[in-house]
Order: sequence, then structure tokens, then C-alpha cells
Amino acid sequence: MAAVASTDRVAGAAESVLRRFGRARPTGYRQWRMGRGRSPAVARAAVDWLTVERAVAARAAPRRAWDRLALNSDLVAGLRLCGAPRLLLRAEIPLRRVGRDDAGEASAAWLEAMGAAIAGSPLKIAASGALGDRLAADSRTLAARGWPVSARPGGGFVVDLEARYGPARATLSATPAGTRLWLALCEDGAQIPAVQRDAAAEFCLRAATALRLVRPAVTGAGGLGLEIVLPPGLENDGPIALAVAALSRAAEDCGTEVAALLGDPDLSRVYLETVHVPQ
Repeated sequence: MAAVASTDRVAGAAESVLRRFGRARPTGYRQWRMGRGRSPAVARAAVDWLTVERAVAARAAPRRAWDRLALNSDLVAGLRLCGAPRLLLRAEIPLRRVGRDDAGEASAAWLEAMGAAIAGSPLKIAASGALGDRLAADSRTLAARGWPVSARPGGGFVVDLEARYGPARATLSATPAGTRLWLALCEDGAQIPAVQRDAAAEFCLRAATALRLVRPAVTGAGGLGLEIVLPPGLENDGPIALAVAALSRAAEDCGTEVAALLGDPDLSRVYLETVHVPQ
């Protein structure tokens, strides 16, 4: 595998990042393991992305999917809980930016998420500086690239996404974790019967393993949605355009199914039985 690392640009860049966190043992093509024990961290590199994930002990997380998704809204940018029945803590960072020595604050934030995934220790957000100027720049970037963007009365912006199930509008706002794109799938889970709420959350948790950058989350107010959080300090306009495209794709992949589960108790029961979730 050492020969592969020396001739494969992607593998070489990934290994240069992983070495910051200890020894990475090659296990396959652009794949590594880090740490020991029953559940070491697993790293995989693609052309522009490096993903690290580690299994979360069942006793360390709530049992219900809805409660697990509530944890996602408190995590640092680039980090998410996903998967079922085996819950994973996953970090996903842009390899091209992080692999550079001059990537600056953005790389530091992405690397913080990666270190948390390798250690298997979720990192909660900490307060950051004002992001108002970043939001304005991001809105101009999206408008220039053809995304319909409008100012939001309460602050921030609204972005119209492309989704086959109907209009999908994401909000773009500044949060302590960074710039946040949020697509609401359910405004108030308390108004939804438990079986439908559990089915929708279970589906989102499982689907998140196949999504890029997007994490499903439950807000403190009880809303269910999909979000992408970009850390402060990003130096160019590429990440926000990539994030909106990723969220739009997630809306395509998940929106219809989540809406169906939230609206149909019989379908929700069948789904939970199919994936072997006790009711």
C-alpha cells in the first residue's frame, strides 16, 4: 500500500491529513483504519473528499431515532450522526482544501470535526464571530450561479431548491457553528403522532449515510429537517455553491419519502416493522 500512496495523488493527500491524528493503517484502495479496539475509525478518500467514521456505542446515544437526530443540531460543522441500527459518527471534509498547508481557519474547523470522528467523541458547537458579511457574499454567489435567492424578513436569506416533490425553500443563516443551510421537512414534530415521527426520523438517519455534507436534525423547537453547516473562515465561494447543490439533491432523495411517512400511519408502521424497529 505504500507504493499506492506514493503514486496516487488522492491517497497521498488523504494520508498527509490522517497522519495528524496518529498512524493510519491501509486496509484497501484509498481506505485506512485508525485506532484500536472493537470499533476503530475507518477513513475513505474520494477525488475531493475524505470521510472518517466510527461506530458509536449503543449506550452512548438515545435509543429512538428522533432523539438521536436532536444531537446533530448541536455538533460542529462537518460532523454528523447517521446510520441505523449501527450508529456512526462521521466527518466529511473537502480533501483538496484540507490537504493544503495554507488552507487557514476553514481547514482548522474541518480538521476539528475529523479529529472528533476519529476519537469517537462528538464535539458540540462553540460561539464564533459574526457571519453577516459572509452571508451577504454567499447570497450573491448563489444568485450569480442561478439559484433563486431572496432576503428573509427575520434576517438571512431564502434559497429555492430543485425538488421533484414540490417547492423546497431552504433558509441561509448565521449560527454559532457557522453558515447554516436548513430545509424544514416538519415544522413541529409534537403535532405528529409518534409512529409517523419515529418512522420519518428512522428513515432520515439511515438515508444520511448516503448523503454528502447533509445531516438530518431535530431542532430545539421540535422541527425535523436537513441541514448543512459550513465553518467560519472559508476563503472562496465554492463551498456554499456545493452545499446548496448537495441540499437540493438531498431534498430530491428524501423529501417525498419523509412526507409520505409523516402523513400515513399505516405506511409508517410497515416501514418500522420492515427495518425491525420496536413500536
